[in-house]
Amino acid sequence: MRPGDRLSEINEELPEERQLLARALRHLHDCTAGQDGKRMSHTQLIHAMRAGPLAPSSLCRYFSGTNVPSERVVIALYKAIDERVVGPLPLTCEILLELRDGAASADGRRAKARQRRVEQRALTLAADMAESGAPPVPRDTGDRQANKFAGLVPQAAAEAIRLAAQGQYAQTVTLLSRLPEHLNTDEVALCIVHFRHRHYDDLADTLIKIYGRDHREDHRQTQIIRLSITLREHELQKDANALLEMLLDSKSAGAPAGGGTAS
Repeated sequence: MRPGDRLSEINEELPEERQLLARALRHLHDCTAGQDGKRMSHTQLIHAMRAGPLAPSSLCRYFSGTNVPSERVVIALYKAIDERVVGPLPLTCEILLELRDGAASADGRRAKARQRRVEQRALTLAADMAESGAPPVPRDTGDRQANKFAGLVPQAAAEAIRLAAQGQYAQTVTLLSRLPEHLNTDEVALCIVHFRHRHYDDLADTLIKIYGRDHREDHRQTQIIRLSITLREHELQKDANALLEMLLDSKSAGAPAGGGTAS
């Protein structure tokens, strides 16, 4: 099929995790366009990937979300595109692998194992809450008493609800904006779950937007992916996908126009 291949569209009936992975792969493929606007063909990509036997039709299925590539194929594809494109790519390889894992687990094959891990983390957090009235350790700090978010996660969420109920909206936003600095992804997820269960959807939406707005550093990108996965495990599919959509849209908007010339 050449040049540029990739005629199949993403099937909107596929699980959203597979659609997100397909969108990410297509964004990366678009980065290979030269000054003439032509992307690398599937055959050229496979040759550059040096990933062993792989048919052009397989890439087509990956780009459409029909199939999920293996980790080996994802890494090889990313490396091949990275070597061709001048400047940074819109996504890191780690984020692409996180998206790949999410797509692979969309059929439920890994859902039970992940759910057990989340439940164990929640039990550990609950045990900490029961055994200690001291606040959690702030990021990069060993002084537990220095954290002004007294108590653990539910108290941080409860304080935000209290401020909102009193009409102190500026203070509420200030508190929410600082939560990602003091809480890990599991704890932030529990805050969002608490807001949803208490029907404070505006607080949940605001915290999600705050968490997803800064994509400049690779470690924050990874945190966003992890928060999305955790929210999905809490059955907050829309919130999980909203985070990934923000990440992909941001990276797509800032993607380079193209690298070298098409071969």
